[in-house]
Amino acid sequence: MGIRDQNTGFLGGLLGRGTPPFFEIYVQEVLTDPSRYEFAVEEEDPKPESNLLLGNSIPEAAIAEAPYNSIIGRVVRGHDVREEVIAYPMMQGHMMLPVKAGEHVWGMINNGRYYWLCRKNFDSQVDDVNLAWGGRFKSATNAKRTSESANAAEGGEDASTLPSNQHPRMNAIFPPVAEDPGEIDMQTYWAERSKGIYEAVPRYKKRPGDLVLQGSNNTLICLGTGGGHTKEAELTLDTTSISELEATEDSLGSGTIDLVTGRGRYAPAKATTDASSLGDTPERTSAATIVSEFGYTEVDKNPEINDITEKNLIEGDPDFGFDASRIYISSKSDIDLDFTLIPNYPPIPEVIKEDVGTVPETSSGSGIAIKSDNIRIIARQHVAADFFKTAPAEDVQGSIRIVKEGIRDSKGHSATDKTGASIIALESDGTVMIDGPTIVIGTGREESNGAGNQVYIGAGATEPIVLGNLMKQLLSDFFTDLSTWISTKFDVHTHGTGTGPTTTPLPSFQNADAGTGKAKDKLDSTLSKVGKTK
Repeated sequence: MGIRDQNTGFLGGLLGRGTPPFFEIYVQEVLTDPSRYEFAVEEEDPKPESNLLLGNSIPEAAIAEAPYNSIIGRVVRGHDVREEVIAYPMMQGHMMLPVKAGEHVWGMINNGRYYWLCRKNFDSQVDDVNLAWGGRFKSATNAKRTSESANAAEGGEDASTLPSNQHPRMNAIFPPVAEDPGEIDMQTYWAERSKGIYEAVPRYKKRPGDLVLQGSNNTLICLGTGGGHTKEAELTLDTTSISELEATEDSLGSGTIDLVTGRGRYAPAKATTDASSLGDTPERTSAATIVSEFGYTEVDKNPEINDITEKNLIEGDPDFGFDASRIYISSKSDIDLDFTLIPNYPPIPEVIKEDVGTVPETSSGSGIAIKSDNIRIIARQHVAADFFKTAPAEDVQGSIRIVKEGIRDSKGHSATDKTGASIIALESDGTVMIDGPTIVIGTGREESNGAGNQVYIGAGATEPIVLGNLMKQLLSDFFTDLSTWISTKFDVHTHGTGTGPTTTPLPSFQNADAGTGKAKDKLDSTLSKVGKTK
């Protein structure tokens, strides 16, 4: 007696007795949002173009009730492709696994409800995190096929020995080339149903203890012990992979989370098309590529087929120099060496010193590195009423603070004994505060007087910065010279009278310096109590 089937209204011995706990389902459609599909309203007007799939046998109610990331597919058993079923994801919405039309998943049934667990793995010639269509009857990497695989593709004698996922009857659902009216070829089916982006994604090799999560388009999170190739490393095809390096005592306590996108992103400019037109050799950690029978470029997973004997042993390895974007969180790492930062550091003076200083040494220990082509740190600002009508949103006026922990005195000033705190603060009102024991802007690159161009204060600034000590000395010399000139010209000056010339200078000029002495005494007050320039 059949179990009630919530997918089609009956089970009817679909899988039969002795069904294994897991079985294959060929994915025809992924229900990204089941509520968006349209269905025929009148029975006499089925409108097949509005249905989920041509010839779809799944009731509307079953589709409308399905959770996100459910699939519609065909159960595969032996050499037969059975009727369509709808299968819910086995994992709850907290973890939504990738799956695309044309792939195979492992399924199970419980109380008449179908569930899919994960995508089925295939051999190395087919399996791919970007797209693994198990039904392809020749390997996408085989530009030159073996006689056995060619015979199987043509339904030869050994066709029955092929796994069910490669059986010719499976391929008949969506053939590579549509020949009959109304027939849909696989490429058209992909374009309409898959909603995916097909690209070559370098394969990743992990250490035994690593936990790795990958997306379909070259995104990866590795919870392991870190490591990668540095920017200046001269990498070749036979360079030892990071995954093959032996652990040492220095590896203890080096737990690392590596979040990375775009591993080996600079793929070869030319991909292999067949044995007579080989692609370019991959550089650094990129993958060799090949054009599939459906026209998209993918990783060449079996280069020996085209007599390419050299594999890139470091394909997909972490490349600290050229991977597209990375957030690297490590319990123990030499961040400065790993990311080749020392050559980028200028000489930094010590606290309250006027010398040029020295380039910082490497810093080993726990560390976080963020690297990408362009990095933005954004604090939010919005007026809620400008964007939300009824939602209880609040106005936000964000801030950013970058803090180096340290000591401050009772007045809030940073300590000057090499234990001081530092901060760069972008406050919610727009105020920018930079503070520390010593703040150095620029390395002090010099041009001729008045032509300095390393530091500008204000956009469009053209006036040179005045040098305080030099100006003080010039003014002091000027006042001294002025005082001397006055005393020379006037202290000995006499005027004639009716009884003869005066014998002494006029009293109003005697011992007078025109105020130059007082001005000189105040010159120090023109010098800053806070900053210096060069």
